[in-house]
Amino acid sequence: MNTIYSPYHLAYNTYSDLMVDALKKQGIRVEKLSYALKRPWYLLSTKIINLNFYENFSKDFSTGKAYAVYMLKSLFLAFCNLAHIKIIYTMHNRKQHDSKFPVLNKKMEKKLVKKSSAIVSLCIEGKNILSSKYGTDMLDKIVVIPHPAYTSVIQVQSDEEIQHVREKLGCKNKMLCVFLGAICPYKNIEMILKVAKECEGKDVEFLIAGNCQDKRYLDGLNSQCTSSNIKWDIRFVPEDEANYYVQAADLLLLPYNKESSLNSGTVFLAASLGTTCVIPNIGSVQDFRHREALYTYDYENEMDHYSNFRDSVGKAIRDYEMDGRCLKRIGGVLRSEMMRYHSVDCIGRRYAELYSKLETRKRFWKDY
Repeated sequence: MNTIYSPYHLAYNTYSDLMVDALKKQGIRVEKLSYALKRPWYLLSTKIINLNFYENFSKDFSTGKAYAVYMLKSLFLAFCNLAHIKIIYTMHNRKQHDSKFPVLNKKMEKKLVKKSSAIVSLCIEGKNILSSKYGTDMLDKIVVIPHPAYTSVIQVQSDEEIQHVREKLGCKNKMLCVFLGAICPYKNIEMILKVAKECEGKDVEFLIAGNCQDKRYLDGLNSQCTSSNIKWDIRFVPEDEANYYVQAADLLLLPYNKESSLNSGTVFLAASLGTTCVIPNIGSVQDFRHREALYTYDYENEMDHYSNFRDSVGKAIRDYEMDGRCLKRIGGVLRSEMMRYHSVDCIGRRYAELYSKLETRKRFWKDY
C-alpha cells in the first residue's frame, strides 16, 4: 500500500518520525507530501493520507498569507475527496497553542472533521471533545490510538553517564527537577520559577532547558528569576542531550495550560525513560494505566493552577526526601507500561487495522 504522512518529519517533535517508522514496519510505503505532489503517479496511487497539525497556521504568517494558505489547504482536501484518497486526521490538542488565527483554526478543523474518512484521537477525552462539538453521529469515525513510546529511538544511559550529567549540573547529591521543551506561554514556566524560589534552602535544583523564539517572553522570565537554584539551557536541545537530561532528572515539571493542551509528547518521552512528572490531568495522562505513578493534579481556573501545581511538586519533594530512589522506582513502572502498551509495533498494528477497515469500506462514515 502507498500512503502519505504529513508532516513526515519535524525537528521539534518526534511524533511523526515514530509514526512513519511504525507504518513502515507494517509493510506500508510512506512518503512525504512534497514527494507525492511532484510525482502525480504516486499521489494518484495513494489510498490514504495522514494529516497532522493541518489546522494550524504559523504565527509568522501575515493575515493575507494565512488566508491564502487556508484556501490552498481547503482545495487540497477537496482534491483528496475527488481522487478517492481517504484522509486520516489526527487530533493532537484542544486547539492550537497561542494561536494568532483562531477563526481559521476552527474553520479548518471543521473541514478536516467533515472531509476525513477517519479521525485518530490520541486519548479518550479527545474523542469526547469531538463528539460534543460535532455530534454523536460521528463517533463511528473516531478511533483512539495513543501516542507511541520512544523506547525504539532512545538509548538508556548507564548510571555512570547519568551521574556525570548530574555532576555537571551541580546536582550530585541533590534532587533535580527539569523542564524540557519549547519555552512558550502556555507551558507556564513562571510557575516553575515561583516554586524554585519557595524551595531555596532545600537540596533541590531546577533546570529549564529548551528553545524560546519569543525574546520578549524570555526577557520577562529572566526578570522574574531571582533564585540561585535555577539553571538555564536556552537553545534547541538535540535529541541525545534531551534524553540525558530526562534520565538525569528525578522529576519533570510540566505545568501545561489545560485550555489548549490535550496530549504531551514529553510525558511519553519521560515515561519511556523511566522518569515521573508533575503534570495536569490532561487527556493523554488520564489514559495511563498506572496514573498513580505520575504526580497529576486538576484545576478549575488559573487562580488555583499554581497552588495545585506547587502542592504536587511539594509532595514529590517530600517523597524524595524520605527515599531518594522512590521516584526512579515509580518511573520504572511507567517505562514498563510504555514498552508493553505503547511500542512502535503495537501502535503500528493498530494503524494497519485502521487502514484495512478503510480499504474495505467504500465510505467509513457518512457526511452529516
